Amino acid sequence: MHYLQQQDIKVTDIANNQLEAIKKLNSDNFKVIAPYTLDEALKGSAVQPKEYERCLVSKLRTVVSTSGVYVCPYHRGNLNMRIGDIKKQSFKDLWFGKKRREVMDRVNPKIHCGFHCIRDDSNKYLEKIVNGEESIIKNGKNYDRFI
Repeated sequence: MHYLQQQDIKVTDIANNQLEAIKKLNSDNFKVIAPYTLDEALKGSAVQPKEYERCLVSKLRTVVSTSGVYVCPYHRGNLNMRIGDIKKQSFKDLWFGKKRREVMDRVNPKIHCGFHCIRDDSNKYLEKIVNGEESIIKNGKNYDRFI
């Protein structure tokens, strides 16, 4: 279910020391990057509670895999979040079909998505746009945050 795993304190100490050391390599021409969940994993934070009850990013994106099409990558393999099979129907029929509507109506990140999600910031941003608290245009420019 894609939850972060608690690491042994020895592993955490080694990783933190190494991360601190490699940060010194950052320059104008070179940047060390790490998965955004790494800090959370090293802190032992396995759960990421969600404040929102719908996944707006899933209305824009999906995951097509050999085992089917799923509402998102974190639910790949979860038959309750499977919206179809690309080998048996066209993507258009799948995307606009009854099964996808049923899954989208059912998915609730507060309940189904306690793991650390790469779509969390985008969902928060989309909620602000939908609620009129934020604009997709910032400083006169289109603003795209993974959406």
